[in-house]
Amino acid sequence: MDLYTGESYWSSTIKQKPNYPLLSEDIECDICIIGGGVTGAQCAYLLKDSGLSVVLIDKRKIGAGSTSVNTALLQYLGDKMLHELVNSFGEDLAIQHTKLCRDAISTIRTICQSLTTNVEHCTRNSIYYASEKKDEDLLRADFHFLSKHDFNVQLVEDQNQLDLYSLPTHMALYCYDDGEINPLKYTLALIEKRRKGVKVFEQTELNGKECSNERTILHTKTKHSIQDEKSNCGWRIRSGNEKKKTPLFLLLIRRLNQKTLTPGDQRELIWETARPYIYMRTTNDNRIIIGGLDEETSNPLERDSKMKHKMELLREEINKRFPSIKTEPDYEVAAIYGGSHDGLPMIKENKNWYYLYAYGDNGIVYSMVFAKIVKELITNGYHEAYDLYCNR
Repeated sequence: MDLYTGESYWSSTIKQKPNYPLLSEDIECDICIIGGGVTGAQCAYLLKDSGLSVVLIDKRKIGAGSTSVNTALLQYLGDKMLHELVNSFGEDLAIQHTKLCRDAISTIRTICQSLTTNVEHCTRNSIYYASEKKDEDLLRADFHFLSKHDFNVQLVEDQNQLDLYSLPTHMALYCYDDGEINPLKYTLALIEKRRKGVKVFEQTELNGKECSNERTILHTKTKHSIQDEKSNCGWRIRSGNEKKKTPLFLLLIRRLNQKTLTPGDQRELIWETARPYIYMRTTNDNRIIIGGLDEETSNPLERDSKMKHKMELLREEINKRFPSIKTEPDYEVAAIYGGSHDGLPMIKENKNWYYLYAYGDNGIVYSMVFAKIVKELITNGYHEAYDLYCNR
């Protein structure tokens, strides 16, 4: 899959990337994680202490897939609004999902504090604003459920306060304790932290498998194998193929000074109720990332043909919201990410295979939710949230 076009800004922040070997022998393990992006890295990080032997492989270099262009906003609200999730799944399940995402953000924050590498994690608040007057009722509906269940949010209707952010709106939902991160530094740091307990192989592509009642054997293109260490007692974890493919258009503004940079006084994450929506965040070196205007397609050529026009539209969007900021782009990216039909990520299970569809607007958060669930399933055989995400 041609995942993206353009230059990865996150790759430019890594001075020297670690190298991992190509699998060059037959090996055995209890758990094989297929995919060395942020999903695989978070699973490996948590499973290292399970007492089981863990192997992680990737057909590319570690972190070289969609993780390299992930916008890495850490938020517990998603593309499908909370009141819509309540309508689809009921209040209890919708709130359970939202709390799991909030807890995943807290887990990521705690892990980052333990890492020796600075992965540019910052706790940020989010401004979720009404794009149009008619959307104000949507924000009120979300605020109702969030405040009812003790989420730390405010409904902002004071125009003087809203004008501080120069946003074209009369209402916004202000959410505390979200975050941002450098997804590539984070992925590499997680794997390096667990390097002594997890065997990692990159540029190792699978081309077949044998499944029997006794064991599963995975075959690589280099004619080596990975099989269960114990008869029929192995687990495989794999990022699932996307159910829906959507282009992601991303513009990174060149470095600005601190005074010019700050749209809000705390460098909040900014997004809106329009669909498709615009979202913005800042970076550790004082850039602004603006993305959005997504359209559904699975064709990389069609995605790339829209890139020039979409970048112009993104420049217009940031100029409209913050006319004092000169939008001189240093990086432009068009990528493809996946989503689900109902707004929730998914886990598929089949005979000790776990396919993690942690795709969507909050992929890093969803994959941490799944990493915690899969760890409990493997080590204890149960997680209370499994039925919410499994085999829908």
